[in-house]
This record gives sequence, structure tokens and C-alpha cells, in this order.
Amino acid sequence: MVKSKSDLYVDSIKNIKRKNELHPQVEARLSSLLTKIYPEDCPVSEVSGIPGGRNDLILFSFTGRRIVFELFFSPSQVSQDLRLLELSNADIKIAILLDDEVNPKLSTEYFRKKPDHFPYIWLKWLMEPDWESICLQRLRELIDEQSVIVQMRSLLSSPAGESIEKHFKGQIRQIKEKLGTQEKTSVKINNLSGYQIASLLVIKEFRKMGIPIERLRSLHAWLQDAIPYGFQVAACGFQVFLMTDLNGRHAIWSDGDFADDLILGAENNRSANVVICLNPIINQVSEALGFEKKEIYWHFFSCYEENIEKIIPKVKVPPPR
Repeated sequence: MVKSKSDLYVDSIKNIKRKNELHPQVEARLSSLLTKIYPEDCPVSEVSGIPGGRNDLILFSFTGRRIVFELFFSPSQVSQDLRLLELSNADIKIAILLDDEVNPKLSTEYFRKKPDHFPYIWLKWLMEPDWESICLQRLRELIDEQSVIVQMRSLLSSPAGESIEKHFKGQIRQIKEKLGTQEKTSVKINNLSGYQIASLLVIKEFRKMGIPIERLRSLHAWLQDAIPYGFQVAACGFQVFLMTDLNGRHAIWSDGDFADDLILGAENNRSANVVICLNPIINQVSEALGFEKKEIYWHFFSCYEENIEKIIPKVKVPPPR
């Protein structure tokens, strides 16, 4: 069986971690990316930035400004790493989180310990060449508080974001015309896979809610690898739900798992989420490709009713008067 690109990445990170080489490799990669953005600044790893402790990496600017990075790779070390960030008096504090695909316990522990969390970057964004452009954008956004992208994101996520976006599109079109920039050829629908089409249809549903496209880019990138799982769950006869906070935390669940996450996990998750059922989209794409519509056989409540009869003896209840 040929492993997917995502599986190969996870295997490589686990292998590096076993060799105790993950910290130095990530620090070297982070320093390289920071140098691309801020060539006049100096990234230094393993800095004695606080009394009795070391920060994994600090970016020193000639202005005296400091950006501290802490690497979160072990669930058992989350409290200690958080303490290092909290004690630092750097201007900006950023966490680098181990991907959920590698170990989901890490991010769960991080957000449980620090619900009002520090800004973070996923390890995959740093290490994977395909994610480099996104990583550079995120670093600029977190480090340069006056950058254009930060100000535009704030505007686009405001209640007037839709009209502002239309205005910016017009101005960007004029700039491209003056620069002689040619528009990229549109991707033909025939060249897209069923999974890619489904991902775009999901984004379309979010756009109908008035959510600016800028806030949906990370979700769309994540869906490229995640949406096949949704098809698998639907093929087994379950309802499929997508839940996202639009800030980098996304999940695809069956109805039972979704209920567990929403109800049982509510105590440790204070962020608001957007939820949509994916079955209509999955069936729309499946039927368009010549496959049968996947009916829902296993409902959360029907399963509950079936099991509750086995657990609790049947009792006769008098009819209501």
C-alpha cells in the first residue's frame, strides 16, 4: 500500500523525534525562514531569556524588539514550556505546536492548560516545503503587527468585510492592469478530483454565511487531506459533521463523535465553532461522479434508543391523560 504524503510526513517527524533531533532541526528551519523575512534581524536558539531557563529561539531586532518562540512537542512538557513563555518579557510570544496527525494529545493539553492561548504555528507549516509560503505569511502576520495583511484581515473579518472585500478586489484588478500582470488561467472542473470539488463546495457554504474568503484559506488547505475521511464515514452510513473555529482548529466527525466533542469536551473548549453537515455535499459529488447516494443508516438518537433498551429494563408507562 502506497502511503500518502501526509503519512510520509508523520513518519518522518516521528523518526526524527525518536532520534532526539527534532528540536535542533526545527530551530534551524525556523531560523532559515525568519532570515528570509527579516534578513537584518538575528535569530538565536537556546537563549537564556529568563532566570534559570532557556527559550528555544529568540529573534533579535536592531530596534531592541524581541520575538520568542517555544517548541511544544511533548504533552508532559506543556506546563513547563508554557511557563517559559509566560515568564519571558519578549514583545511577542509564539508557540510551535506538534501536529495533531503526529500526536493529538499535544494540542489538547496545550489548549486545556492555556485556553487564552499564545499565537501558534503548526509544525507542518514550518517543515513541509508545500506549506512554506503559508508559513511565511503567518510569521509576518504574527510578528509585524502593522503589516498590510494584519490590517486587511481585521477589516475583512469585520461586519463590513463583504463590501470591503469587493472594494479591494476592484483596486487589486486595477493594480494588476497597470503592472501588466496576467490573470492565472482558471482551473477547469474536469481537472479536479472529487475530493477537491467537495472541498470547494464546503468553502462555498461558508461563503454563503458571509465569512470572508481570507478567513477560510487555512480551512480549505486542511480539507485537501481531511475530506477523504468524511467520504469514508459517509460510506459507512453515518452522518458526517465538519466543525471549525476558523482559527486553525478543524475536525470531521461522525454524529456520535461530534456529540462527544461538543458536549463532553465543552468544558475545556471555550472557542465558538461553525458546524455543517457534510452528507449533502458528499452525496452531491458522489452522484455526479456516477456513484450511488449514501443513505444514513446509523443515527445518533436511533442508536441511543436501541442501546438504552438493553441497559434499562422496559417499564410500563401509563398513557398521558
